[in-house]
Amino acid sequence: MISLDAEDIGTRPKSGPKLAETSISQIFNDSETAEQTFALIKPDAMHPSVIEEIFEHIKRNRFDVIKKKKVWLSKVQVADAPTLAIILAKDDGVRAWRELIGPQNSKRAKEEFPRSIRALFGTDGLVNAVYGSDTLEIAEKDIELFFASSQIPDMQLTEEEMHATPGTSSGKTLALIKPDIIFAEKVEEILQKIIYRGFQVIKREELQLSEEQVVEMFAEYNNEAYFFDLLAFMTSTPIIVLALKAEDAARVWQEMMGPNDPEEAKKNFPQSIRAIYGTDIVKNAVYGSPTNDMAAKEIQFLFPNSLHRSSSQLYAMRSASKLNGSVTQLSVRTNLERTLAIIKPDVYSNTEKRVNLMAIIQNRGFKCVAESEMTLSDEKAKELYKEHMGQPFFDELITLMSSAPVYVLVLEKHSAIGSWREIIGPKNPQQALETSPD
Repeated sequence: MISLDAEDIGTRPKSGPKLAETSISQIFNDSETAEQTFALIKPDAMHPSVIEEIFEHIKRNRFDVIKKKKVWLSKVQVADAPTLAIILAKDDGVRAWRELIGPQNSKRAKEEFPRSIRALFGTDGLVNAVYGSDTLEIAEKDIELFFASSQIPDMQLTEEEMHATPGTSSGKTLALIKPDIIFAEKVEEILQKIIYRGFQVIKREELQLSEEQVVEMFAEYNNEAYFFDLLAFMTSTPIIVLALKAEDAARVWQEMMGPNDPEEAKKNFPQSIRAIYGTDIVKNAVYGSPTNDMAAKEIQFLFPNSLHRSSSQLYAMRSASKLNGSVTQLSVRTNLERTLAIIKPDVYSNTEKRVNLMAIIQNRGFKCVAESEMTLSDEKAKELYKEHMGQPFFDELITLMSSAPVYVLVLEKHSAIGSWREIIGPKNPQQALETSPD
């Protein structure tokens, strides 16, 4: 994933398909005296309420919006989800827009320019809401690439996407990562796309679906010729089940997935997940709840009580699909240990740190068998850390742990408890830097 900033757009080489010869001034002559610049609302900020607020900032700072279009860039063009390209005009427009958006690193923006767009809507140096051309020359190249050439086609932009609607400010949806992605070892690629689109993964579990569950979840396809192939496929191996949180979550995830049939996806939405990873209407990489109402029902269906299930339900030996008449049990994992890990608010709220920590966990050979976002009350935090009661840092620790959501994981590995303690190091950060710097 490449961050859209500074040189990423405007300074790309001039080689490649010839751009349209029509000059920018011929196309966009709405303002003869104002300086035009290019702005991009990135995937993580492509939510109606955020878009609406960004345009409010644009209006309050007296920019003219000359033109806007929704686009989905290819991976070569450095984005993995839809974005909103905008031409803005104002006296000294390039400098004014760069000042309004703030520093590239949102953490620095929050400290030094707290009213900037990146401070308000960004998370870190990568997930930072918006892009702005660095110079007038780069702005002209960006505008030509996005608005005067045929390299980047328009997508439909609806009023619902531009303005927040009551009742859709926050929502959840269910996502399934299907066996073909698991077999191809592409799970982390899908998760990266999800995170950089601005979703929070609030629950994640590996589940073996029963035939009854598949029949109920995919009831709308029961009469399709491919249904029994779908049934066999979805019960052939454990899948990854996710509960995703974002504004207008069901619609956004449907857009990211693309049409059910990968051939249709390749034709009409070539950057969608099913276009890139799907092979046919059964092996089409992912599933998502079609509506917000269905999402609520499906999440409750598969996550009735995520981290509190009995071991017989969540961790029992699983069997293959009964359709082929065979039953293959997984080996008993008697030498494996499980340990509980909690990602604290200071790291969980920082996308870059969170992604890096999850990569460390994976690289150290842990298997994450259950995950959930939780908000701890003071009482729960005190119960969890009662061994530290009376320590000088106890009150500060409780305040931190109850100040924002945490992420709870159940990790599995040989000698999991000791291995996890090695990763996190001593409780005192200064001691950790001295004795376990890695």
